[in-house]
Amino acid sequence: MDGFTATLVGGRELRRQLDKLDGAFRGKALLGAVVAGAFPILNRAKENVHKVSGTLGRSLHIGGHPELSPGFRSDEGYSDIGGLSSSADHAEVVIGTNVVYGRREELGFMGTDRLGRRYNFAGHPYLRPAFDEKRAEAEREMADALRAILARVVR
Repeated sequence: MDGFTATLVGGRELRRQLDKLDGAFRGKALLGAVVAGAFPILNRAKENVHKVSGTLGRSLHIGGHPELSPGFRSDEGYSDIGGLSSSADHAEVVIGTNVVYGRREELGFMGTDRLGRRYNFAGHPYLRPAFDEKRAEAEREMADALRAILARVVR
C-alpha cells in the first residue's frame, strides 16, 4: 500500500481555538506584555540616575503610562514622553524623560550651548546601562505575560 490517509475530527473546533489564540496575542494584550517588560529596565534606570535633587529619577517613566511609575508627578513640571506605539501585531514603548537635562546626563555634553556657555561634561549614563543589564529580565517578563495570556485562553 502506497499512501496515507488521515481524518481530522473536530477541525472546526480546532480552527475556532486557533483563531481565539491568534486574537489573544494582539492589541492591548501585546502592549501589556511589552509594558511588563519595560519595568525592569525602568527600575534599574531609576537606580542608576546620578542623584542631585531626584527630579530626573522621578521623571523617568514608560511613555504612555506615567501613572505606573512610582514618584512621577506631573505637577513638578514634567509630563508624559509618549512614544507608545501599538497595532494588532506590533507594540513598543519608550522609556525615558522629558526633563531638559536628561539627554546631557545620559550622553554628556562637550561644546557651547545656545546661550554661549562652554561645557566639558562627560555625563552619567543611566538608561543604556539599565537596558544592557536588564534586557534578559525584560524578555522574561514579556514571555511570562504572554504565557499568562495563553493560559487564560487555552484553559
